[in-house]
Amino acid sequence: MTNSDYNAGFLGYGDEEITGFRRENKTLFDLAEILNKRLIYLTEFCTTNVKESNWHAKAVAVRLLMRSCGLLQAAILLSERGMIVEGRTIIRGLLEASFGVAALHDDAENYIKLLKGDSEASRRNQLKYLIEQQLIPKSNSAQNIQTSIDNINSKPKLMNQKAIALMGPLGSQYLAYQRLSDDSVHVTARSLNHYINLTEDGLGWDYQWLVGDQESVAKNLYTAILASLPIGLGVAWIIDEPAAINDFSELSRSFHKVEPMII
Repeated sequence: MTNSDYNAGFLGYGDEEITGFRRENKTLFDLAEILNKRLIYLTEFCTTNVKESNWHAKAVAVRLLMRSCGLLQAAILLSERGMIVEGRTIIRGLLEASFGVAALHDDAENYIKLLKGDSEASRRNQLKYLIEQQLIPKSNSAQNIQTSIDNINSKPKLMNQKAIALMGPLGSQYLAYQRLSDDSVHVTARSLNHYINLTEDGLGWDYQWLVGDQESVAKNLYTAILASLPIGLGVAWIIDEPAAINDFSELSRSFHKVEPMII
């Protein structure tokens, strides 16, 4: 890897390394990039044709789609540099978006209600923390902040991703969401173990940078596509766009020919 600048870490990888990662998993990279283009095309169609009110199901679906486009692109970019842990933190976000699209399709009114409640609950918790930790800005007062808390309707709840996943047909993928949380997203014993290498006899270890191999990159790409396809298909159904439904259905059939991979 003569193009590498190892002092820059993953940022030091050059064309040779990136080409190598892409060559090892060409089929999955090609599928991911085709999917990305179709998601972007659908987004452009939506931004031109979907002119609903802010909290209409179609408008919410478009915003979920736009968020997913960026997340998929990030997953591809991280995969081509062998950044496994970092990629998995992004891929969990794609799964979360897919749960949202599925719930929006099956029960839009309830899902949007949960979205609004989650926002209010988050705001309430932040305001309470300001008071509890005495972090009140000089330009404000505890009484003003308490009034803001009291003005938040009822007792909103933070969203539960398990409950969201079970609102639609993607409940079985919640296990992947849990695994990614433990494996990479949160600071856990499992996620920290990515940075050590056990000796062959299992009696010792040393530190290591986790650089993806062919299998780990393949698993990341597979899971990213698995999460993203229902997003495109679900949004196409929500906005009732037959051409996009056909495009994503066709791509799904191609994807299902790939051997399943579990992170």
